[in-house]
Amino acid sequence: MEIKIEDLLRKIAELEHQLSKALARIEELEKENKKLKAENAMLKARLGMNSSNSSFPPSSDKFGKKKDKNRSLRKKSGKASGGQIGHKGSTLEKVDNPDFVIELPNEICPHCAANLKDVKVEEVKTRQVFDIPEIKINVTEYQAHLKTCPHCNKKSISEFPENVTHNAQYGANIKGLILNLNVYHCLPYKRLTELLIDVFNLKISEGTIYNTLKTAHTKLEKVENFFKEQLAKSEVAHADETGTKVNGFRRWIHSFSNDKLTVLTSHKNRGKKAIVEAGILPNFHGILSHDCWYAYDCFNVTHALCNAHLLRELNFLEENTELKFPTKVKDILITLKDMIDSGVEIDEKTELDFYLKYMFAVEQGYLEERIHYPLDNTQVGKGKKKRSKAFNLLKRLSRHADVLTFFLERDSSLFTNNDAEREIRNVKIKSKVQGAFRSDLGSEIYCRVRGYIATMKKNGQNQYEALKSIFELCDIMLPVIS
Repeated sequence: MEIKIEDLLRKIAELEHQLSKALARIEELEKENKKLKAENAMLKARLGMNSSNSSFPPSSDKFGKKKDKNRSLRKKSGKASGGQIGHKGSTLEKVDNPDFVIELPNEICPHCAANLKDVKVEEVKTRQVFDIPEIKINVTEYQAHLKTCPHCNKKSISEFPENVTHNAQYGANIKGLILNLNVYHCLPYKRLTELLIDVFNLKISEGTIYNTLKTAHTKLEKVENFFKEQLAKSEVAHADETGTKVNGFRRWIHSFSNDKLTVLTSHKNRGKKAIVEAGILPNFHGILSHDCWYAYDCFNVTHALCNAHLLRELNFLEENTELKFPTKVKDILITLKDMIDSGVEIDEKTELDFYLKYMFAVEQGYLEERIHYPLDNTQVGKGKKKRSKAFNLLKRLSRHADVLTFFLERDSSLFTNNDAEREIRNVKIKSKVQGAFRSDLGSEIYCRVRGYIATMKKNGQNQYEALKSIFELCDIMLPVIS
């Protein structure tokens, strides 16, 4: 059988066409495979997120054994658990002058039934029971005297105290208790009314509770402004924000604090607008510790980034990628903190060496990231191309001075922003126990009263006495500002 050249050429052309289609299909499958691998890695990494390598709270951790249970930055102290030698205990001790004494006479011998009534007492053994007396509401009546002057024949009446404005009203003790139970202990209105009935036999409506909170909010306005002025003058402050719900809509609670003062504000905006309207940071020029939220970069402050956030992200990359820089950066930061905590003297040469090591580790990280996560030029559409978690973290770590502020200022308390996070943690507790806020004013009332309570507790004041002072004739209690 004779094979013509034309047939062979046609057959070759057909095979070449099929081959090109197969190669195109292979290339398409390789791209799809690469995409699926990346997606699979991302999902596996997301499943591996927990409180030690992300911003998830510890309560979100799944049950079961973790890969490494020793992820905490806290070091073992070497001390035995429990109270230490020299620790002042709080054991219940008997008092010298009890309020009541009940004698238990021994008049008959339990052994032979003899009469012991006239026998001399050799020793008195005592035991004391501490208890709350029966709670009873006291009602104080103010009687204003109305008289007619015999000279001018005009009537006059003595004045009631300024805080006695109604025919029947609740006093400062009850109002202070309402604030304490609702704002600090997160008791919802309904449960609060039930408690007051059960314990005090006092029936108070939910409307009265709301009016009490609203009055406190008004009276604490000047106090909050005073706290803001003092915070603006401080050398170091902490800031953070968290989201909450108000009547189904998103609202943001902003925290500004130092070791003596706390101010919480509520706003519909998370960014610069809310921070400016709070009225603290525009006048603050010290060291501000925060978690790298971009809005804080708009202000003239020295930035101290929260290393706890950075370490969690470094943990995530260390556990879920093959990158080497996370371990290097972690070691540098933790070594620095240990040196400062232990009081090791750091000279200029040592400081410069650590600074250069840190910069080199970050630069090496960029090179690693480019190899492991090359830019995908196949992405279509406008805007910036999506970058990896490693790149975004390196971008924050590149703010060398801001990350190492705790080291440069020799103040290891700036290593984290935990002070600010403690202030807003109660917002989440409130949301879980009481539910969301019903109105914007409700969130503002909570923030102002909660900030006042936190400030008084930081200064060693009794929060109940402080809350009572809001409704008394005397001035509202304030912390002593040195």
